[in-house]
Order: sequence, then structure tokens, then C-alpha cells
Amino acid sequence: MFSKFKLDNLNEAIFSLYYEVGKKIYDDSEERILCSLNDVTDEDGSINGTLLQNNWFPVLGKFDVFLSHYHDDKDLAIGLAGFLKTKLGLNVFIDSYLWGYSNNLLRLIDETYCINSDKTLFDYEKRNYSTSHVHMMLSTALSNMINECEAVFFLNSSKETSIEKDIHDQRTISPWIYHELVTSGLIKVRPISDYRSQSHFLEHRAYDVANESYSSLHIEYDITGILNDFIPLESKDLFQCISKWQKNEYHFESSLDYIYLGKNILHLR
Repeated sequence: MFSKFKLDNLNEAIFSLYYEVGKKIYDDSEERILCSLNDVTDEDGSINGTLLQNNWFPVLGKFDVFLSHYHDDKDLAIGLAGFLKTKLGLNVFIDSYLWGYSNNLLRLIDETYCINSDKTLFDYEKRNYSTSHVHMMLSTALSNMINECEAVFFLNSSKETSIEKDIHDQRTISPWIYHELVTSGLIKVRPISDYRSQSHFLEHRAYDVANESYSSLHIEYDITGILNDFIPLESKDLFQCISKWQKNEYHFESSLDYIYLGKNILHLR
């Protein structure tokens, strides 16, 4: 990861025009997950966790952007991915492509290994064991992908952030959003040259500057400080980037460079 941005005030109507492009990207990723438990079970009956993780939570291909979003914003995220691909040539990894499968895998394992003999209830201890493994596989895959993508985009939304005490106090009830934001703060920023074949004209400049609810259990995570490290990015910034990318007067290798330039993260030598 080289940079991270918080996307605010996006015009959903604009990005909905690119939903079909984004949906094809999403569906192409979906087709990679074709694995039954028999495919990852050893002769002694134990599950090969490494193989299971690689098959169900694959981190394949090269992506420019890791897109983190809330459950209710899935359609907007898909449209945004299509927009970024069409207008800026950016390959976007949508995080729900991974975490969306965790419940499917959990049910597959639980119905095979964790259900009681009467087939009506699940064993509590076995369910805890299976859940911890699946969630660890998922968090590992998400962390690896964040590390491999040049930019992290957090699609900010008021839909699943709790009511703010003030403008600077933001919380989330999504454990996966919390994990992704914290991970993006822990992963060491890598030089842009790690992601490019060339970066002969740019130098880094420091930037100065943050449907999973249940009625019976409500857990919140404070993300205020974490989001302070994310650079604000709005629709107007993306359209300015498009205009400059189409002209490409600097012959930049990636359209992301115009975002970096506009946000004063990088500057011309």
C-alpha cells in the first residue's frame, strides 16, 4: 500500500451508469470460487486450512485499488469500480468479493462438521472453532490484498456509521470495516516504485491532515483517529483526474498519479 483515501459525497446516480461494467468485474471474481470441502480434505479427514483459504479467499491478479465499503453500499461500490475501470483504467478489488463468502463457507463447514446428531442444532463449541478459523482466513486474505494494492479507497457512508456525537466522532458497527481500516494503518507504506515499472518524475511529499446491525447485540468501534489518516476524495477530484488523465500531458504511468499530484502527495521533480 502506498496511499489511502476516504471517499465522501459521491453522486450515486453518476456511478450507477457504470454498474454493469463493475458487475462483470465482480462476477468474474466470483467464478474463481468453485471449491467443495472434499477438495481440501486430507486422507485422515482433516481440512487443509491453507488450501481452503487459497480456494475460498483467493488473492489473484494485480489490482491498483482496494475498495473498502459497507454492506449497504455494495451497488455503489460496484458502480464505482466500473467507473474507475472505464474512465481511469484502474483495476479495483472490491472487499465484499472476499467477505461475502465467509458465511457461505461457515454454513458449509457447520452443516458438515458442527451439527448435532439430531440434525436440529449446532454444537456451540464446534461453531466457535469453525467461526474462528474462517474469520482468520478472511482477515488474512484481506490484509494480504491491502498490502498488495497501491491505493486503498474507503467508501465512507452514513448508512452504517453510528450517529456522531460531533463531526469528528465517527464509529462503525462493521467488524470488517474496522479490520480493514486498522490494517491499512498498521501496514507499512511501501514506495511507489514497488508498484510501477517506472516512476521517474515523482517524489513523495507528506500529506497533513477518518447490513450488519442486529437488534440483540450491538458492538461499535471508534474509527475517528483512523480516518484522520485517510485523505479526503470527492467526485470532483475524480473528474479532475479524468480530465488530466485523458490529456496525460505528463505521460504518467497510472491515472492514480494525477490524484496524488492533485492532493499534494507527490510532486513533479
